[in-house]
Amino acid sequence: MTELKLKNKVCIVTGATSGMGKAIARKFSEHGAKLILSGRDEERGLKLASSLKNAIFFGGNVCDISYNERLVTSAISHFGTLDVVSLNAGILGLGNIVELSPENWQKTMDTNLSSIFYLCKYAIPQLQNTKGNILINASIAAFKSFPNHPAYCASKAGSLALMKQMAVEYGPRFE
Repeated sequence: MTELKLKNKVCIVTGATSGMGKAIARKFSEHGAKLILSGRDEERGLKLASSLKNAIFFGGNVCDISYNERLVTSAISHFGTLDVVSLNAGILGLGNIVELSPENWQKTMDTNLSSIFYLCKYAIPQLQNTKGNILINASIAAFKSFPNHPAYCASKAGSLALMKQMAVEYGPRFE
């Protein structure tokens, strides 16, 4: 396994209260990262933060653009900088096109795609200063479609396209 060079790196981890986000937060902590944990479940977030070294929980909803701005500001005010953003928040949005409600479609797009745009909008200026990293947790659904997952598949394909666009536009500035 490649060594993670995270000692004293300041990392925002979204979706940190469960699943992949929680596992990533734990792994980053093991490698000495300073963590800003993001999630909607305050109880689980505070419990996780207290179990890790150098971690604070900043509860809220990544679908709220102002929350993302405050998340970046909090990382900088608490730890002085920002080095890594790990984007893991996600939902499934189940139902075929006919059954899926417009509200469920929008919630899935907001959680799985728009939230990436919102956080990167505020994180990229700081990450350019630190030559930092953005990690987007996508899915095989970005490449392969599954029945009853139109919103999920579309949002994951969109997150992959957004990641590629940011790499083209900002990658050379981070070298």
